[in-house]
Order: sequence, then structure tokens, then C-alpha cells
Amino acid sequence: MKKLTQIIRHLWRNRLFTSLNIAGLAVGISICWVIFRLVNYEFSFDRDLPEREQIYRVAINFSSDGNDTSLDYIPLGLPPFIQDYVSNSELTVPIYGKYITEAIIGHENGETSIHEEPSNVVSVNKNYFELINYNWLAGNKYKIFSNPFDLILTSARAKLYFPELKTEEIIGKSVMYDTVQYTVSGIVDDLNIASNFSGKEFIKISKSEWSDSNFLGGSSQNQLYVKVSSEKNKLNLLKIINNKLASENARVGYTKKSKFIFVPLSDVHFSTFMENSVDKKTIYGIVGIGFFLLALSVINFINISTSQIPERAKNIGIRKTMGESPRHLAFSFALETIIICLAAFFLAYFLKDLIFFQIQEYIPENFHFVKDTKEVVLFLFILLIVLVIITSIYPIYLSNKVQVVEVLKHKSITHIKFGNLSFKKLLIVLQFVVAQFFVIASLLIGLQLKFMMNKDLGFEHNAIVNIPLPNTIRSGLNKDPNVFVNSLKSDAKIQDVALGRMPLSKYYSALDLKIDDVTKIQTNRKIVGERYGRLFNLKLLAGRDLLIKDSISGIAITRRTSELLGFNNPTSAIGKIIQTNESKIESREIVGVYNDFNSNSLHSEIKPVTFTTEYNHPSLYYMNIKLSQNTKDWTEALLFIEKEWKAYYKDDSFSLQFYEDNIKKLYENDRKFAKIINSSAIITIFLSCLGLIGLITITTSQRTKEIGIRKVLGSTINGIIRLLSMDYILLIVVSILIATPIAWWFINHWLSDFSYKITVSWWMFTIPAFGTLSIAFLTMFYHTLNAAKANPVESLRDE
Repeated sequence: MKKLTQIIRHLWRNRLFTSLNIAGLAVGISICWVIFRLVNYEFSFDRDLPEREQIYRVAINFSSDGNDTSLDYIPLGLPPFIQDYVSNSELTVPIYGKYITEAIIGHENGETSIHEEPSNVVSVNKNYFELINYNWLAGNKYKIFSNPFDLILTSARAKLYFPELKTEEIIGKSVMYDTVQYTVSGIVDDLNIASNFSGKEFIKISKSEWSDSNFLGGSSQNQLYVKVSSEKNKLNLLKIINNKLASENARVGYTKKSKFIFVPLSDVHFSTFMENSVDKKTIYGIVGIGFFLLALSVINFINISTSQIPERAKNIGIRKTMGESPRHLAFSFALETIIICLAAFFLAYFLKDLIFFQIQEYIPENFHFVKDTKEVVLFLFILLIVLVIITSIYPIYLSNKVQVVEVLKHKSITHIKFGNLSFKKLLIVLQFVVAQFFVIASLLIGLQLKFMMNKDLGFEHNAIVNIPLPNTIRSGLNKDPNVFVNSLKSDAKIQDVALGRMPLSKYYSALDLKIDDVTKIQTNRKIVGERYGRLFNLKLLAGRDLLIKDSISGIAITRRTSELLGFNNPTSAIGKIIQTNESKIESREIVGVYNDFNSNSLHSEIKPVTFTTEYNHPSLYYMNIKLSQNTKDWTEALLFIEKEWKAYYKDDSFSLQFYEDNIKKLYENDRKFAKIINSSAIITIFLSCLGLIGLITITTSQRTKEIGIRKVLGSTINGIIRLLSMDYILLIVVSILIATPIAWWFINHWLSDFSYKITVSWWMFTIPAFGTLSIAFLTMFYHTLNAAKANPVESLRDE
């Protein structure tokens, strides 16, 4: 107890350095705490599912010119083929995603509630509930889908639809999906785990879907899981279904190589071609960031602790003279470290909540439902042990090198040297290498994001707003949107209005084109209304803009499309007849050729695009409105648009977005990554500067008499500042020279994912270098200035 009291007194006496150590460690611990929980969540998907090593998700792989592409879809004919004709699968579990525009609920008080576009509605068969062992709260789990219009809800969804009823009372109630009525026959508990099985509302697969024998094409909404008991059965099953696929491809003359593949359930969440997946490289990158930030905290601790050893040498020498053994001395240092680490963990507990608040947009939906207390406690305990060992081992080693005779021989303990100076310098350099890497990466990633937002995309996107058209009869699907278009054109503050999906968006609708039965290409089809090209200022290279009369016979294409079809120039394509794979229209005449534009994000190269017109069609999706170039008119124009919308579409909600904001959403992942790098840069600079403050304070304290002598001999304040800070500045310069090529390699690797990117130049590395040097110098300046201005009489009084 006495030893503990002495340690606490020592820590309080040196509270500046104690605070720096606690703050530095707390930042590193809190970041690792957060990262561990997020990474543990990502690796826990379906971890506890029984026999998960026997479960696979089926996908399809295409080979062309030596390149393999995997896609996350299956043809509707595959699941019934496996279940009815193949015995190698123990369980065949199809999951078909359903798009429901609205769920209508009738309540006992006579009121009706409408839930627009309910998510996670899937059609399954009873095998699904054999694969996933739900806890049934109501209903008979042995009579699943005895009626074709049975509906099974999760507990949360049941409470959302029927908040006034108890769980048992919901059984037998009706839910209207668009125009089809279903009856609730079962309620299951929410999984509340990290899982690839995200269904919330379950209906039975329809007879038409199950009887579909098509083996070509498919939808990414359709998934298939199979459970096989052995590797032999898995290979046999793959062989049978791939032989079937090959025969179907040969029957229709499809020459592109394709095959089904099995993705183990443990790899599904990390298969980047699948929806809602994450890249393991990204996870490992985040783990690496956490490791480096914690390493910086540890380096700070070691540097500050070892720099204090000369100040503590007399105390250590006296304790050795009094007979204290090296083991007890080591225990004392370890106990001191434990106290600091525990204080850091206490502070980290509050800091991690602050970090979670700052990164809430990154946190997965079900993250807070996952129970990970045991894993977190074990992780923190191991982290505490590791930190205590790493942070105390080198200071203990140095303290045991203290020679009693040498301590008692010198009047000034600052003359005694401890530790390998090069090792301390190495730690400082390592700190700033990491910091400089993040600073450079932060600047270059920011420049790339700015480049993407300012690049000429090949069309006009400023001052344009988009309104999604109604998608249900109740909200106005059967109303003619052109009537509303004409009402908007009466306002002088609105320049133009056109229907159709935006030129650049994440959505892709395929249209196959063929000419002379030889050249066949796939294009991104956009169904549009009149004046679409003029509103978005698409440059017309040949021909004319599309008109409504072209809806059954005409088509417009881009330059890239014309080149792939074999035309020498845009003009030669005008008037040519091309075949399409539309169900009702076999061929169309090319009436216009537009210049190329970016229809996908700048990650991808320019793709071939085609345009067809419709007067009033659900596939138009959006109403695009071009506002006046005078921004002062926008407020009145937007109010006018909202007023007209509510007058015409009385039962539909009004949702408007600027096209600029829609484009920004395409780069949401890049912006999130940039935020992580920016935060890391700030934290690494902060930690490095914390270390500098500690080291420069100790240095000025140890060199007080030297500074006094130099001032007496005529040294200026600037000279003293230069003397105290130059060693550290030189070390930071070395760290910059090391970090720059590493950052250059990283940023070039990151930019390789973009088809359109900035050109990396020398000044992009020079600015961060000057910035880091300036921050480091300003950090040291205050303490060195105070030391330089100190009265030399005070420091030399005892000489």
C-alpha cells in the first residue's frame, strides 16, 4: 500500500507527463476498442449457424478474353431443377427478393395505415425455415405455407404493422401487398445477429416462379443457398447444374462461357460482387490503421517515460543503495504503468462513445443488436496485458542500468546518459512517418474527390432537380405526368422539364443491340421523354433528338455505341436499322448520335448507352426540372413546383433532390474512406505532437543550466530555440523522406481503381511536408521560447 501511495504521488508530481501518457494511450485504446467491435461484427456473420460449413450460396461466373466476372444472380429455373432432379443437395433454399410498392394494413378501429416500399420482403419455401432456426412466437411452425397466401412476419415488423395488438392476436390479420391480400400465419423472433439472411416478411414462392424453367438471365434479387453434406456431393452437384447450363446455352446459341460457382457461407459477406458485402482488404486496412494509431500512443509513452529516467536517476540510485532488488524496482515501474493504463482505459470508455457518435453513418443497421460483451472484455483484457508489457519493458531495462556510484558521483544528473539514443530517434521517426503518410493521403484523396465533383461529365447537371414519379395507382401512377410537365412550363423561373432516368446514376438497364446478325453488344438503356437531350445539354453529333413518335421505331445512341456497332463515324450510323432484344419490338432505326458521357461513376470507363422514348411509362422513373440560372429565383421556383405537385398528385408524397446531391451519393463510399483517412491524419498528428510536447519539456528541463550558460555567453533567444528544436526538426525531415515514397505507392494503388483521376505531382507532397514541419515547430515553439526567455541567474544559482 505504501508503494502504491508513492507511485500515485510521483504521478501527481509529474502530472503534465502523466496526463500526456494517459491522453495518448486513451486515444489509441478507444480507437482499437471501436475497430475491434466493428471488425468482430463483420466476421460474425452467421458464425453460429449450425453446420454452416456445409452451406453454399450459388452465383454465376462469366469468362471472356481471359477475364473472369462473377455476378450475384441465379436463373429461376435452377432451384426447382436442383430440388426435383438432383439428389446431391440436402436442402435447396431459394430466396427471391420482392419489390412491394405499398403494404396496406386495416386496423380494428376502421383506420388504414399504408407503409410505402417495405424492405426485406422475400418469397421462400419451407426449406428456408429448416436452414434458419427461428424462434417462433406465434403460429404453427409445422404447417408453414399451408396456404399460398400465408405471410410470416418477424417480431419487429409485426409490431410496426399492428402496434395495438399482442403477438398472438396478429395471427389471422390481413396485409395487402399492392393488390394481393395475405394472411399472417406466423410470427418469428428477429434474428438480431449479424446475418446474410435479412428477410423480415416471408411469403410463399408462387407457382409461376417455381414452374419457370428458364436457365438464362436472372435477377440479383434472386438468391439460392444449398446445403450439401460432403465435398463429393458438392462437386457432383456443381457438375450436374453446369452441364445443364452448358446445354441451355448451346440450345440458344449463346457462346459466352459461363458456369455456376459455390460460395461458402463464411465467404458470402466478403464476396464483393454480392450486395451488402464488404471487402476484406478494407477491413484489414482499418485494422492496420488501428494498429498504427495504438503504436503511436505506445511510442509516446515509451519516449516520455524513458526521457524521465535521468530525472529519476537519483531516486533509483538511493533505492538501490537501500537494498531494493531489481525485481522490486521492475515491479514498481510495472505497477506505475498499470495505473496509467487503467486510467487510460477509463478515459477510453467515454472516448469510444464519442467516436461511435462521429462515425454513426458507417455503423451497420444491426450492429447494436449483436451481443459481443464477452469478446470485448476478453479483447480489452489482452490489450491491457500487452500494453503493460510493451510500455514498461524498455523503461524497466533502462532503470536497471542506473549505476549507484555514477549517480552519487555527479552533482548534475543531466550529465548521465541512459538508453540508446538512436532507438529513441527511431521511435520519433516512426511516429512522424505514420503521421506524414496519413497527411499526404488525406490531401491527395481530397483532391481526387474534388476532381470527381468538378470534372466535365459530358452533360449539364447544375441547377437541375429530380422528382421520383409515383409508383402506385393510389399515389398517381395512372395519371399522365406530361400534364404536370406542361403546368410547370408556364413558370418563367423554370427553363425546361423532361422525363427519364438521369444520365449518370447507379441504375443499369440492359438493352442488347445487333446489326447484320454479326455484331452484338450490350448497352445501358435509358427510357426518356421528349427534350431529354436538350435539358441535360447532351451534345448531338449527328441526326436529331428523340421525339415521342420514335417510341416504337426510333433509337438514339452514343458515339461509343456506334463505334462498337462498327460505324466509321456518327453520321454513317443515322438511318441504319438495328435489332434489339425487346419483347415487342424487334428492330429500331438510329435517328441520333450523342457524344459520349459518363453514365457510371468515374471508377468506370465510358460505357455504350442507348435512348428510347416513351410518352407515359413506369420506366421513366423521374421528372427532371431545369431551374433558372439565377439562384435568387430558386426558392420561388421550388415552392411553385411543390404547390403544383401536391395539387396534381394529391395522394403522393413530395420528394425533391438536386441532381448534384444525387451525383455525390455515387461516391459515398469514397467520401467515407476519405473521412477515415482525414480523421487518422488528425489523430496521428495530435499523438505525435503530444509526444513532442513531452520530449521538448523534458529536454528543456534537463538542459536548463546549459541554456543559462549559453545566454550568459551571448546566445540569442532565436539561437536557443534553434538549438532545442533542431534535432527534432531533422528527425521529422527524415520521417518525411521515408513517408513520401510509401504514400506515393499507396495513393497510386488507390487511384488505379478510377478510370478518371488526378495526375500526381510533386507539389502534392511538398505542401503536406511544410504543413507537418510547421505544426511540429509551433508545437515546440512555446516550450522552447519559455526556456530561452528564462533568467539564467535562476538556473545557475547553485553553481
